[in-house]
Amino acid sequence: MNFKSQQLLKKNPSFKKVCLWILVTTIIIFVLLTLIPWQQTIDGNGEVTTVSPSDREQRITAPMEGRLGKWYVVEGQKVKKGDPIVEILDLDPDVLSRLEEEKKAIELGISSVELAIKNAENNIDRHDRLKKTGASTQRIYEEAQLELVKYSTDLAKAKVDLAKIKVKIARQDSRLVKAPIDGTIVERRHGEGGITVNPTEFLANIVPDGKSRIVALWVRGMDAPLVSVGDKVMLQFEGWPAVQFSGWPEVAVGTFEGEVSFVSPQTNPVGEVKIFVKPENKRDWPNAELLRLGTKTNGWVLLKNVTLGYELWRRFNGFPININSKELLVNKNTSN
Repeated sequence: MNFKSQQLLKKNPSFKKVCLWILVTTIIIFVLLTLIPWQQTIDGNGEVTTVSPSDREQRITAPMEGRLGKWYVVEGQKVKKGDPIVEILDLDPDVLSRLEEEKKAIELGISSVELAIKNAENNIDRHDRLKKTGASTQRIYEEAQLELVKYSTDLAKAKVDLAKIKVKIARQDSRLVKAPIDGTIVERRHGEGGITVNPTEFLANIVPDGKSRIVALWVRGMDAPLVSVGDKVMLQFEGWPAVQFSGWPEVAVGTFEGEVSFVSPQTNPVGEVKIFVKPENKRDWPNAELLRLGTKTNGWVLLKNVTLGYELWRRFNGFPININSKELLVNKNTSN
C-alpha cells in the first residue's frame, strides 16, 4: 500500500542536492561580497550658514531707551545699508532743545574763559615789566600767574562739558535706527503706538542678501580624525527630495556635492566636531532665494573604497572605519 506522504517524500530532492544548492549559493554570495565595492562614509548633520558672522542673520536692537515712533519697514521688505528701520523717540520730547541750549551756554562760557585767559596773559606780561622797574611786586606777579592757571583749568573743564553735551546730541540724532547691511527684514518684534523700549532690546532681524553659502556639519568626535580638508561630501538639503545610498554615492539622486574646507580643532559639549563644506564646481547648489540660511542639511563625507563583505564584517565586529596605517603614524623626527 502506497501512502500519499510516501509519494511526496520520493518527489523531494535528495539531501545531497540540497547541500549542493546551499554550497553554490554561499559561494556566489561570498564572491559577490568580495567583488562589490562599498564607499565608506561619515555621516553628519547641520545647517546652511556663511563663513563670516557679518554675513549671517543679524539682530537689530534699540540703541537707547525711548518710545518707538514710526516704522519704515515691514516684514519681508528688502532694504539697503543705511535705510531707516524705525524711529525711537525720547521719553522727554523737549530734551533735544534743552541740550542745544545747554550747548550754546557752554560755548559762550568757553568764549568768556578764553578772553579771560588772554587778559590774564597780558596782565602777567605787564606786571613782569613793572616788576623790573619797581612799580610792581613779586607777589602781585605770582597772583597773576595763579589767575591764569585757574582760567586754564576752567577752560579745560568747559571743553570736557562741551564734548559730553555733543555726545548726548549725537545720540539724539542716532535715534533713527538704520539697516547695518543689505538684506531682508524678518521677525519685526513691535508695532507702532508708543511702545517703550530699553537699550539693546530686540527690534527685528535682518538676513543679508546675495552672500555665498556654506554648510556647517557636526560629526562625531571619534570620526573627526578621518576627515581632512578636500574630502568630498554628499549633501541633502531639507526640502529637496533625495535618495542617498551611503555606500554607492554615484547612484544617489537629489543630492549635491561639496568639499570639506575646514575642520574645527575643538569639540562642542557633546563631543561633536564642526566641519565646513563649500560647493564643488561640478554642480551648483540652489540659489540663495531657495537655499536659505538655516536650512537643515544631512551630509556624508566620502572616505575610502572597500568591499561590501569587509564593510559588513567591520560593522559586525564594531571595528573603526578603514584608513591607511600611514595616516596614524607619528613623525618620529618631530617627536624627537
